[in-house]
Amino acid sequence: WAASGLAGWSWADVIDNFKAAETDLDFPDSPIHGATGPLTVRRWTRGEMSRAQIAFQDAMTEIGERAVSDINDPSQLPGIGVFPVTIQDNGERLTTSMAYLTSEVRQRENLSIRTDSAVARIQLEGNRATGVVLENGEELAADEVVVSIGALWSPVLLMRSGIGPAAHLAEYGIRAVVDLPVGESLHDHLGPTVPYRQEGLRGGIAGPAQSLYIGASNGKDVDYHLFPIAAAPAAEGPTMFAMAAFLLRSSGQGSVRLGDAPDAEPIVTAPPLPDDGIDRLRHAFQRIAQWEKTEAFAQSGCVPVFPCDLSEESAIPAAIARGLTSYGHMTSTCPMGTVLDVDCRVLGIEGLRVVDASVMPTIPSGNTYLGCVMIAERVARKMNA
Repeated sequence: WAASGLAGWSWADVIDNFKAAETDLDFPDSPIHGATGPLTVRRWTRGEMSRAQIAFQDAMTEIGERAVSDINDPSQLPGIGVFPVTIQDNGERLTTSMAYLTSEVRQRENLSIRTDSAVARIQLEGNRATGVVLENGEELAADEVVVSIGALWSPVLLMRSGIGPAAHLAEYGIRAVVDLPVGESLHDHLGPTVPYRQEGLRGGIAGPAQSLYIGASNGKDVDYHLFPIAAAPAAEGPTMFAMAAFLLRSSGQGSVRLGDAPDAEPIVTAPPLPDDGIDRLRHAFQRIAQWEKTEAFAQSGCVPVFPCDLSEESAIPAAIARGLTSYGHMTSTCPMGTVLDVDCRVLGIEGLRVVDASVMPTIPSGNTYLGCVMIAERVARKMNA
């Protein structure tokens, strides 16, 4: 991001914000991890994994992939490792709400939490945000408004408020207070899946993404994630899961637009795969093909739903034709540089910021959750300065 001209957003600039957010229970002394933050981070134990995930992990080491202890340590990659998660020992995910809005914080006199209070639009006086208007008509005044409702809804709220592409807003009779490319560069981690069924006993309490192979098709840049995703269990029959290969680079050519009416759900167009998507997926599919030939796979009871030679050139287009899956990592619909400045303030509007995944100028080559927390930590410090 810094290389693209966004001063203050290099790795050296933000690493302290990442560390401030986490307490890494496995690597508290690592120079790239935190030890005192509100979010506790750990890795799944083998006993928590499903049989499919264990089979995949064992198979990758069987074919010679290096087992790594910390997949976020670039010096250890590429390799097979265990996904770091903010999951507590009781199996419950530790959300930012739980971690940051503690009982002590909730007692602060300057904090009011309103539930069931949907915002209709941002209140503007000229080119300054002065508060928000709720859907019930109630007005809430503020010296500064921070929008943080995600890469799909933050652009919608801005556009409903007259901040966005003037031509698009004119279609709904909305006057553009500022003409900005809001919603015009949706990124996401997308990829095809290879489905399997698995006979035998069910097992494993963990979520779908804990055994994780980090792929590097050129031996250096991490450009895909490959791991088993568990399907929702059926009442009867075999366990179903899919090997998912998600590309970590995005074409960024998706979009978010207002729906049939300004207050309707938005129209979301997913970004197409990059032009070199099939070439980049080839390495992942070769790994899945190798997995199917291992002893770990043979002993796992896994059976392909669509049997084929995954090393053949036709396998990837066939999987794509069955459908692409989103990793749920939508970003970049209100990006810094074109919609926001480097402090996440909306260009041309005073007193208004956006702080969520939509502000990312490009999608990171990894999960976006902690990146969002890092951005919030960084902007909060700027606001308190």
